[in-house]
Amino acid sequence: KNDSDKKPEPDKKSEPEKKISRDFLKSLGTTGFAILMAIVVAVAVIPVNMLASRLNVEWDMTPNSFYTGELSDVSKEIIENLSEPVDIYFLMDTADLDGDYEVGIVLKNTLEKYGEFDNINIISGDPDENPDLFSEFSDKFDSLNKGDIIVKGSNGLVKQVLATNLFLSEPLTSSESDNAEDYQYTFVGENYITGAIKYVTDGTEPYIYFLKGHGEKTITEDYTTLTSIFESYGYVVGDVNLQTEPAIPDQTQVIVIAAPETDITDSEYQLLDEYLDNGGHIAFLLSPNGDEVDYTNIDKLMYDFAIGIDYDRVYETDENMYMSGDKYTIAAYLNDVTDSTGSSGAGDENLTWVTEARQLIEQGYTLVMPESRSFYSYDEVAENNSALTANPIIYASPTARAENYGGVDKVGNFTDGEILYLAAYAEDTARNDAKILVWGNAEFADDEMYEKGYTVTSLSAFISSVAWLHDSSIDLGIAEKSFTLDYMQINSQSTANKILAVIIFIPVVVAGIGVLVWARRKNA
Repeated sequence: KNDSDKKPEPDKKSEPEKKISRDFLKSLGTTGFAILMAIVVAVAVIPVNMLASRLNVEWDMTPNSFYTGELSDVSKEIIENLSEPVDIYFLMDTADLDGDYEVGIVLKNTLEKYGEFDNINIISGDPDENPDLFSEFSDKFDSLNKGDIIVKGSNGLVKQVLATNLFLSEPLTSSESDNAEDYQYTFVGENYITGAIKYVTDGTEPYIYFLKGHGEKTITEDYTTLTSIFESYGYVVGDVNLQTEPAIPDQTQVIVIAAPETDITDSEYQLLDEYLDNGGHIAFLLSPNGDEVDYTNIDKLMYDFAIGIDYDRVYETDENMYMSGDKYTIAAYLNDVTDSTGSSGAGDENLTWVTEARQLIEQGYTLVMPESRSFYSYDEVAENNSALTANPIIYASPTARAENYGGVDKVGNFTDGEILYLAAYAEDTARNDAKILVWGNAEFADDEMYEKGYTVTSLSAFISSVAWLHDSSIDLGIAEKSFTLDYMQINSQSTANKILAVIIFIPVVVAGIGVLVWARRKNA
């Protein structure tokens, strides 16, 4: 046969040459796929970002909606139920708030959220440049300052919210910042604004009076932060001495008796008893008192609500249930609405008002009670009064015990195995819905304890309970909004080494192993 009749033979390559080709194609395929995916991601991300920017879309990832200013359900419900429009005047140009991410942005966005409702009108402007805008209020208030808010109802009622009350500030600790001038800001303005809206629409303003004259804690020296919190919720806070005042002020919604060193007088007892007969509300914060003092008249007021005072001091026997080195500062429990343990009377369905405290516990907070006394129930009183409801709010663990403390020849009512009640409430519908709160400690709410931050849950339960006392339609669970940063505190070199191993060494080792596996497969 001629050579031209032969079929062409395929090119022959050596085995090494074939292997190189396969590896090259394999590598090209993997690399090409990676490049293709990168292009796809870029093509997808760029238009999405451009679209989000054009539509001004924002996502607030903070747990308390700090940046977007989202209003609480309580505020929304109050505004939606308004029958007349409300004007909110802001004595500042809102544009001046732009760029201030610790203070300004949350206030601006909150005002915008109020303005989204049809029955809320936001009027803002610089009072220096637009004095006529706010001239009608000049004779109604002692002073008007830049940043203040004025809420005006269609009925003519007005309420001023001071700019200085919109935020609480607390200096950061040395572990949080090296700059001594750095502060943590907490926005409480929504409570003030919503409280002002409520006031101008229904004309009522709740007054809380702290009793004085018996060595009690005061609002000016001990409870300045608590006072600010109450005011942020729309309360007017003051003090009263019933040894010099002939009567309880008519506008009084709640009387607080905080850590009295002596008993009230007989005349004070008569005034407070009549106040309760007329549907009054009293909160007793009765810290343990080691002196030989009997609270006879206070006990008489509480007796009618089936609650008695124990002259004792509660401590923990389980070291896991108390603050390190302090067996009297203990972890306690919030009474469950589904569990009427130790309750007397008509059940505890009303205990649903402590919702925020329950949420804090679910988030991992501990309900801490500093040195406290306990209370007990007068069962015979409750059994003979079907109109009375009395139940615990806070109780100690089964490992807690009580020791005798203070009083004149008093012996505590504690027996082994008994559950100790540290806070309780009671209501008597036969006395015009008179209500009382009893708390075994007054320090949990003072300035010193607030700064330590131990008692945030018990404080929340107390503030919500005060709202229940006077049937406030504003649930005081409107959450504060904080510009928060997470910190890691390293207390030793060994701890630092462990952290470095976790975040640096281990990932490097894993990456190295990956490279070795890849190299072995590549050369296989």
